[in-house]
Amino acid sequence: MESLGHHWGFLDDSLDPRLALAGTYDSMLVVLSVVIASLASYAVLGLAERISAADKPLAKRSWLAAGAVTMGIGVWAMHFIGMLALRLPVRVHYDVAITLVSVAPAVLASAIMLHVISQARISAGKLILGGTLMGAGIGVMHYTGMAAMRMDAVMRYDPVLFVVSVIVAVVLAITALYTKFLASTKFLASRNDGVDRRWWIKLGAALVMGSAVAGMHYTGMAASYVFPGSGSHPLVAGLDPTFLGAWVSVATVLITGLAIFVTVVDSRLEAAAHSERLSRSRLLEAVESISEALSLYDTDERLVLCNRRYRELAYRDATDDPVGMSFEQIIRRAAERGRVAEATDRVDAWVAERLARYRNPSGPFVQQLSDGRWLQISERQIKQIGTVAVYTDITELKQAEAEMAQAMHAAREARTAAEEASHAKSAFLATMSHEIRTPMNGVIGMTGLLMDTELTAEQREYAETVRRSGEVLLAIINDILDFSKIEAGKLDFEQTDFELRVTVEDVLELLAERAYGKGLELAYLPHANLPRWVEGDPGRLRQVLTNLVGNAVKFTETGEVVVHGSMVEETDRDALIRFAVTDTGIGIAPETRERLFQSFSQADTSTTRRYGGTGLGLAISRRLVEMMGGSIGVESTIGRGSTFWFTVRLAKRPVPPTAMRADLAALRRLRVLGVDDNATNRTLLAAQLGAWGMHVDCVANASRAIESLRMAQGEARPYDMAILDHQMPDMDGMTLARTIKSDPALASVPLVLLTSVSFRGCTGEAEQAGFSAFLIKPIRQSQLYDCIATVVGMATEPSPSRLITLQTLREAQGQLRARVLVAEDNVVNQRVAVRMLEKLGCRVDVVTNGLEAVEASARITYHCLFMDCQMPEMDGYEATAAIRQREAGTSAHIPIIAMTANAMESDRERCLAAGMDDYVSKPVQPRELVVTLEKWFQPTDGATSATESRSR
Repeated sequence: MESLGHHWGFLDDSLDPRLALAGTYDSMLVVLSVVIASLASYAVLGLAERISAADKPLAKRSWLAAGAVTMGIGVWAMHFIGMLALRLPVRVHYDVAITLVSVAPAVLASAIMLHVISQARISAGKLILGGTLMGAGIGVMHYTGMAAMRMDAVMRYDPVLFVVSVIVAVVLAITALYTKFLASTKFLASRNDGVDRRWWIKLGAALVMGSAVAGMHYTGMAASYVFPGSGSHPLVAGLDPTFLGAWVSVATVLITGLAIFVTVVDSRLEAAAHSERLSRSRLLEAVESISEALSLYDTDERLVLCNRRYRELAYRDATDDPVGMSFEQIIRRAAERGRVAEATDRVDAWVAERLARYRNPSGPFVQQLSDGRWLQISERQIKQIGTVAVYTDITELKQAEAEMAQAMHAAREARTAAEEASHAKSAFLATMSHEIRTPMNGVIGMTGLLMDTELTAEQREYAETVRRSGEVLLAIINDILDFSKIEAGKLDFEQTDFELRVTVEDVLELLAERAYGKGLELAYLPHANLPRWVEGDPGRLRQVLTNLVGNAVKFTETGEVVVHGSMVEETDRDALIRFAVTDTGIGIAPETRERLFQSFSQADTSTTRRYGGTGLGLAISRRLVEMMGGSIGVESTIGRGSTFWFTVRLAKRPVPPTAMRADLAALRRLRVLGVDDNATNRTLLAAQLGAWGMHVDCVANASRAIESLRMAQGEARPYDMAILDHQMPDMDGMTLARTIKSDPALASVPLVLLTSVSFRGCTGEAEQAGFSAFLIKPIRQSQLYDCIATVVGMATEPSPSRLITLQTLREAQGQLRARVLVAEDNVVNQRVAVRMLEKLGCRVDVVTNGLEAVEASARITYHCLFMDCQMPEMDGYEATAAIRQREAGTSAHIPIIAMTANAMESDRERCLAAGMDDYVSKPVQPRELVVTLEKWFQPTDGATSATESRSR
């Protein structure tokens, strides 16, 4: 007791505080003491979470004990580190027993703190009581530890500061506990905000608690006074301060670190367990929420998981829980209770069948319940897991299928009726087409032949009116047939190689007479990068172009109609080509353009409309263009004209060897002067001749032409040729030619006349005016080439033999001296065919039916046979079959070409299937007849047409 009294006591009158030994603090050890206290606090906060999360009493007590020891040792270690931080001028040792005893109050105070902070909620009274007990425990630990000091000195405490230190200990303890609860609230808020700040919040709370513990310690240290000893209490053996401090620090760090590690690991494990519980809960909620019945059986065929819908299917009562039962037990129970229609009166057999399907699933199957409902069952086996099954109620689907079956039956009956009606309509259209085309062939054909004879002006006008009326009627019939085939989805496309430029020129040549009759210029301006040969349906392309160019001519009174061809895009295999037909016509109002491409729609719908038409042409063109992979549109301004454009996608093809361009060396470096008042024609002429390497100058009138000719002559670089337009405003082509030929310096220049109008006697007038050649626009590129080549060749002759025309060019290419048989029962059509073929140089024999055709072809070898399809006694199909049967086993083969008024696509296919080689429809056009003959029979001189060889 004397020893304890030596170290414990309050100041009295016998000691003067001014005589107390002065002490100093080691700052590093002070900081270390605060760090140790904070580290222990951080570990305890984690252990408090484990105590709160533990769901068993033993686990709670275990975590509480571990936390109390950790925190107690930490507080105790902080106290001794803080005491070691005080430097006194006397040597100090520590009593071993009292030092160890001082741990007990620290552990007890930590246990009180852990019990308080591990509560989810706590009242203010309990918080104050817990803080008071914790502060008192820490104070007892502090002063017990102070009593363990052994030194030759006397320690006394200031009573006032002693009391203050206890109060400070209590207040700081309450503050630390409140900080913990405040940190827990902040942690929950941070998690609700989606931001994880748990580590920072816990660290902040640990620093506050550690600082509170250290604050109490250093307040208590301030209450102590150490007075020098008298030597009556020498230093006895005890723990050396350095040794004590080192082991205290090491032990504290190890225990605290271990506590933190265990806390973190357990927290992670708990988080994983919580996540697993949450996932399972969510899985169960999801399974219960789906509308289908679902079950999961393990590999032993026992039910592991199911939802309410499955329990209802199995037992009708969703409260029954079949989990744990085997699959066989569940289905047998359902069958015995009459739940499955198929199991009625055959439970064992059905169970065996169902087990076999379950153990070897092969896809979804359907099952009917006894209450009339239908289920679709999908089972899937998963290795090491079991079998997952989904049961979908398809009762409504089955009912819909039954209704659909009834509807399909009704639809089939309606379709049959519609097909019969469509067949009747098609048959009617085909019959009407045949009956109309047969007399029209005579009307148009005979009119054409009539116009080739000597007629008066009045007679020619009447004949022209008849021919045009027939062509308009034929166009209407073709539109109606095409529209009906499009609506029926029976419009087919052929795929063949063709030359793009020639196809467009065919259209312009067909419409040239109509355009030039109105005084319009008609031209084609292709872009240089267009492919020369393509694959597609040239007939359908011509049909669209004919419709658009024909409309442009119809709705244009003055000016020009120009077709532009350009490339939109291309690949190695195909090209998207854009054609634009531009006119200077009446234009189209914006509100009208929207319905132009609709069926039976026209820009002018009044009963007295000026231009007429069926309103089907543009609708058919739109469908054709779309079927060729393109689109169609229009741009127009009232009073200024319109531009109808469309795109088509065509496969690119190589130029055939027979169509390779001839040697152009003879025409290169020629100097040519073009004279035309129309800018488009000048552009076209410059493009065509420039592509062959010629030097081309174009002027707009006669005066400029004479000036250019004389200037070139004066520079000793005369023009090799001049190409003159016929109709020009200041001086026409004939007058300009006479002027040039009357000038001795210019008379040697060869002249070529281009005219839009062919009139009787124009050939003789052109020859008298001094022209070497005379061509009618629009001029094909091949015709222009042949004309220039011929004129250049004649320039070396002393006196040219005669004027070059299209007729002389054709004569130079050879005549079709073929022997042809025509099988036709209609007398008028016989005459038309005979006259057309004879004008081409053919010898023609005529028979009136198929039987005569078979007999005539057996007696005489014909180059070609034109066969009508509908004839008495033996029709064209039977006659063709008989001829082909006769030719079987021989090398003989006569080309048989159908010449029929049947114009449907199915008629063409039927002709080819019957053994015919080609097909032309009535009314037969002369040009189509020429093309067909040249396809199956070469000219007599065997020469290839210059048109075919030089234009490419």
